[in-house]
Amino acid sequence: IMENHMSTKLYDVIQKCRYFSLSLDKSTDHTDVSQLVIFIWMIQDDFSIHEELLKLASLHGTTKGVDILDAVQKCINEYGGFGKCSCIVTDGAKAMVGSEVSLSGLLKKNGVSCPIIHCIIHQESLCGKSVKLAHAMQVVVKVTNLIRETGLSHCKFQAFLEEIDAAYGDLLLHSEICWLSAGKCLVRLFGLRFHCSTVLKTGVLDIPAHLIDLNLKLQRKKQNISDLFGHVNGFRNKLMLFKAALERNDLTHFPSCEELAEELQHFEGANFSIFSSNIEYIFEDFNNHFRNFETIKEDFSLFNNPLGVAIEHQPATFQLELCDLQADPFLNTSVDFFKILSEEHFPQLKDFGLKMTLMFRSTYICESTFSTMKYIKSRYRSSLTDESLSHLLWLATTELDSPDLIEIFLCGHCFTH
Repeated sequence: IMENHMSTKLYDVIQKCRYFSLSLDKSTDHTDVSQLVIFIWMIQDDFSIHEELLKLASLHGTTKGVDILDAVQKCINEYGGFGKCSCIVTDGAKAMVGSEVSLSGLLKKNGVSCPIIHCIIHQESLCGKSVKLAHAMQVVVKVTNLIRETGLSHCKFQAFLEEIDAAYGDLLLHSEICWLSAGKCLVRLFGLRFHCSTVLKTGVLDIPAHLIDLNLKLQRKKQNISDLFGHVNGFRNKLMLFKAALERNDLTHFPSCEELAEELQHFEGANFSIFSSNIEYIFEDFNNHFRNFETIKEDFSLFNNPLGVAIEHQPATFQLELCDLQADPFLNTSVDFFKILSEEHFPQLKDFGLKMTLMFRSTYICESTFSTMKYIKSRYRSSLTDESLSHLLWLATTELDSPDLIEIFLCGHCFTH
């Protein structure tokens, strides 16, 4: 009853919104059933944004592009179709993006013309894999496994670290699935290198730390897609700075390498400039992974600085309004710039601002929802039906106002137990 009451509220919000964007991701629950999470981001005319879990669709058979398409279409058609959809964000699975039989290819065949974007955070993680850490990670895994292979040796190592008041109390395990764990494992082992009887000598130790910092920036809440792309561009600029610094053997931005250099100052091999080529590989990987954003680079420029863009480089639908806008002495750019634009005088630019503000930035919210799903459908509650799981997850994540219990109670006579 409560879910039906709240879903009616959600339906009303979607019908009243100006545009919406979608975020899609897929995972498996405790019983190995594939679950597709569909999140919706809605924007009103006053630029207020609402975020909700739209559907948890259970996929019991195959999980090909056509299966995901059927689940998404069935869900969206209940709320009026894709007419208001301004953007769709997915992970990088083959069933989602890339080929004509993927979800993105099938949506385009079905007339859905909005941008379909590969999650920025996921692409940043893939770029991190271009850091040449194979040899370093072999050392890390070997040392970590040696220490943690038996409970006794692990406990003795922890007690030893506590006794000497070491910077960390234990070593971290590395997971290939979560690549960013490599950076944390390296940093942890480096901090304990004297106590592990090994020195981790790799010139790219600090790069994973910088990548983790970028990843955390991308995970911040209340950011639009332009903010995230700005973080990525900023990191690309940093990579060029890092490369130039390493070529001069300047370790200002590499604290771990600087620490190693001081330890090795009486020995040969303290030259870290040989690792500058690694930075070049990462830079090229970032360019390759984010090249699809170059197609909307002009949109970012217009959204961030409408008063300073070259009018002749903008779409014809905006040019006349931009002439009037840039000639207006009372307007200046700000976060709320598009909110104050007159709908009567600048209808196209106002509409553009709504769409750009609404663009979903990543599938991170879907991934965090999977954690909630696995808590709800644990091994102790594995017999939950698909419908019950969907209802419970929606109630656990909704941002709508609390259910009107009095109204639900008054309608209770319509239901029987």
